[in-house]
Amino acid sequence: MSTAYRKTKESVSTTINFNNRITMPEINGISQAYIGLLPYKEFYKIVSDDEGNLLSIFEDNVRDFQGENNDVNGGISTTLKHEGSEIFSVLNNGVTIVASSISPTGNQFTIKDYQIVNGCQTSNVLYNNCDSPNINNVNIPIKLIATTDDDVKTRITLATNNQTPIKKEQLASLTQFQRSLEQYYNSFSGESKIYYERRSKQYNSDNKVLKSRIITVPYQIKSFAGMFLDEPHNVTSYFGLIVRRLNEGKIQIFNNEHFPSPYYTSAFAYYKLETFFRKGLIDKSYRKVKFHILMLFRMCKKTELPPFNSKKIDNYCEDLLNF
Repeated sequence: MSTAYRKTKESVSTTINFNNRITMPEINGISQAYIGLLPYKEFYKIVSDDEGNLLSIFEDNVRDFQGENNDVNGGISTTLKHEGSEIFSVLNNGVTIVASSISPTGNQFTIKDYQIVNGCQTSNVLYNNCDSPNINNVNIPIKLIATTDDDVKTRITLATNNQTPIKKEQLASLTQFQRSLEQYYNSFSGESKIYYERRSKQYNSDNKVLKSRIITVPYQIKSFAGMFLDEPHNVTSYFGLIVRRLNEGKIQIFNNEHFPSPYYTSAFAYYKLETFFRKGLIDKSYRKVKFHILMLFRMCKKTELPPFNSKKIDNYCEDLLNF
């Protein structure tokens, strides 16, 4: 159901002229695939709506836009603003677009239900430079793929993002569990509201979101492992070990069979604990053992911890939240 809901949010389509392209050979799980160069005015149709607003087509990208103060993004912007902008296509790795369907008629391509899975930074900088005097000299390297297989889509995203310096825990944000967890967070309101930053800096442009209520992927891992896996000693001094074990499948975090409630509960407990530290309600000298405190808090509930894939875990977590 959550997947179906998500697809309604992603339902976008556009028609572009894609002249400079080659067709890729037949690939299992992929109905069509093309690589080529797309003129800026055609690329702009992909990233903006009829009113010129930037579309929300980056949900499957590991990171949200990091801003133009970022060295790489600033360099892209500088290239676009100077007369050498036509060299952009050989300087940039390009953009990967995955759609549910592609309907070509000659050089006209209609793409439906698409997401940019790699190239969020490039796309945002290109969009922000739409008024640069030389922008129409720019051609963007494009990889355009049609598939309805979510596993194939995730593999494409992982492969394309692995070629850039991205932290391993950020790649975990691509799983269906992560998307469902984000939706679970969004079901809470009022004092119970915290925000799961599945993609790096996704709330940076939202002034209504208090930074103190944002839970990043690393802190989700740390709070869950500390509170529910009894590993507070590892998440502080040996966080790299936790991530490595996660990647190797040796530690059960972000398992698709898990209920989301213990993840939210550990994150909310972490948020409340940090609030107590900031307000001086708990001596700040205890901050270095904050994940040990989360574990001890959970142990105050003297009933046995249910499996994370059991409905009983919801009731267990509800009791903790109401403690």
